[in-house]
Amino acid sequence: MRRRLPDRRRSISLDLEYDGTQYNIGLGYDAAGRIHEIFARGPKTGSTMEGLLDDICITLSLGLQHGVDPVALPKSMGRLGREGQRASVVGAMVDLVASNAEIQAVPR
Repeated sequence: MRRRLPDRRRSISLDLEYDGTQYNIGLGYDAAGRIHEIFARGPKTGSTMEGLLDDICITLSLGLQHGVDPVALPKSMGRLGREGQRASVVGAMVDLVASNAEIQAVPR
């Protein structure tokens, strides 16, 4: 069951470059240091891509809040060619989520 996260919570902001485009990715954590939400901003405010990123982040966040293992997510994302480059910015975002899945727990 999804529980509402506190209004103030630990987060980090990371830069991501995919296919020559810069994105800013925000990751939000619960008090135990587990990732529970993701936010993304691209270069064009009001664009279709921004709407897609918002919807993707909501979907990923809901999955994380319902127990999806963030480290397992990249295994289900597509890759291209022999080098295994991510097929989309979503796969690159999920890699970033997995590599930052946990941070030190917030002291109480």
